[in-house]
Amino acid sequence: ETLEKTYESDTEVNLGSNAYIPEEYISDEIVRLDMYKHIASIESLDDKIDITDELIDRFGDIPKAVLNLLDISMIHNRASRLGISRIVKQSRSLIFVFEKDSLKPEAISALIDAYDTRVGFLGSDTPRLSLELEDAPAAQEALNVIDLMYNI
Repeated sequence: ETLEKTYESDTEVNLGSNAYIPEEYISDEIVRLDMYKHIASIESLDDKIDITDELIDRFGDIPKAVLNLLDISMIHNRASRLGISRIVKQSRSLIFVFEKDSLKPEAISALIDAYDTRVGFLGSDTPRLSLELEDAPAAQEALNVIDLMYNI
């Protein structure tokens, strides 16, 4: 059984992609707002799959902006639990900013093992991790880092 610390800040996720529900996809404003709330609750791949299936069943093929929103919501919620206050795409890198004491030595070791020279760290009161992006989309790379940290 793991004990998760509650962190204070709300996580900012900016991967440089459009993430919203177009009016053309869900025209009813109340239904659209309700779906935003539903999407905001995504914490796991199972949650994301369930909501994806619901969207397809109710509204048809999912636009790219909505798929981005699903990914960002899951990244946001999982990162918040790990004490990550910001995830930002800058040029060809992802920058992760951690709350004080939330980046554990075991996580640093696991990230170095997994990413070798693609990962860099700056330590201070607000530790930062920089990950050089390769071919995978930024959202997938962010989820990979978060998953690795979750499984430590």
